[in-house]
Amino acid sequence: MEAIGIAEPEADAEIIEMILHLYTELGITGLTPVINSVGCKECRPGYTSTLRGYLEARAADLCEDCRRRVVLNPLRVFDCKVPRCGAVIAAAPKVSDNLCPACRSHFEAVCVSLRASGIEYVVRPQLVRGIDYYTRTTFEILSGELGAQNAVGGGGRYNDLVETLGGPPTPAIGFGTGIERVLMIMAERGIPCPGDVKRVVPLVVWERECLVAARVLLAGLRRGNIPAEIDFSLPSIKSQLRRAHRAGAPRVLILGKDEMARNVVKIKQMGEGAEREVALDAVVRELGGAS
Repeated sequence: MEAIGIAEPEADAEIIEMILHLYTELGITGLTPVINSVGCKECRPGYTSTLRGYLEARAADLCEDCRRRVVLNPLRVFDCKVPRCGAVIAAAPKVSDNLCPACRSHFEAVCVSLRASGIEYVVRPQLVRGIDYYTRTTFEILSGELGAQNAVGGGGRYNDLVETLGGPPTPAIGFGTGIERVLMIMAERGIPCPGDVKRVVPLVVWERECLVAARVLLAGLRRGNIPAEIDFSLPSIKSQLRRAHRAGAPRVLILGKDEMARNVVKIKQMGEGAEREVALDAVVRELGGAS
């Protein structure tokens, strides 16, 4: 799953929520989201230099692979599972202490958005993942049933990748999931594969002041087994309604500052254009999981 062209931190939280929702729909519970920020091209070079100096001074305590990583990419040392490297890694400088103001603000906003959705997470400063093009948010979803290789899935933001490959500057974030590991857990728990897929309900939001309330509503819809989505780039209402029409959405939810002040949301039927207001705490019950 990838969200390409969206830079807002709310998209990071939604991607993390989406992978967790996938596992929940499969019947897999008890998973732990672990998150971190690895900075950007502005702040990471300074951190990399600091980390390399720290590791070079302790090269004798590192395994052969890690000594090679110190030269090629010091961040890869954090992926090492060799016990002798553990103490060195645990005491290493943290990337979270070296973030630029923009990266720090982005990560804080990701955490706020996750909490707004009721998602419990763990911040792990050593989480860099094994792909060099990651920027800012990285995450993994951990299971207690897979031994040392306990990541069921994970991902991160890669704002510079498209440009590096010759395209225009394009922010992006995504995740991948280990299919075999998911099947192992499902087999262990005797979980069957699910059946029908329901139609997505677009949530139309165009004012940033409404985003936190919209994220809370979005999480409630999904917990109520109603697939829903938000365009976090916040285009105009007309643009979002055109997109919903092209996607064949039978209905959309509309949430602006006026609706939020009255604790309601509008339900607009796309075919006939009829609108009605429903209390925010009654939306899930009103839609009732309609496809």
